[in-house]
Amino acid sequence: MAKQRNPFEVLHRLRSVNERRRRADLATAHLDEQRAKRLMEEVRTSLEHPPKIEERMSQLQLRALQIRGITSNEMLNMAAREYESAQKMTRSAAGAWRKAVGDADAAEKLATQRREKIAREVSASSERMLDDLMTIRRAIS
Repeated sequence: MAKQRNPFEVLHRLRSVNERRRRADLATAHLDEQRAKRLMEEVRTSLEHPPKIEERMSQLQLRALQIRGITSNEMLNMAAREYESAQKMTRSAAGAWRKAVGDADAAEKLATQRREKIAREVSASSERMLDDLMTIRRAIS
């Protein structure tokens, strides 16, 4: 007799694989978020040390200082947007992982219930067979 495959066991294995993938995605998103945060902090730290301003500045020096300020502000805004985007990705990955964990747990529960049902059926079947054997033995004696 061929062994009957429990479809819920297969489902549980597939959902467990999916859960592990989502956990890896979450870890990657978290690393990206930490990287973006470090970049933003580095840009912010570099802006904390402005150049020394002389009493008299030429128009060229003044324009260079203005451009540096604009560029620094743009760099900080870009780093902040990147960090915010990374945070959203991390939250999204965390939600996907939580859903995958729930799906894997549900599939495991179904597989366990199926195994328990099969065990009860086997037990009941063996008890019926034993009763039939005892009935046959009494009938023969």
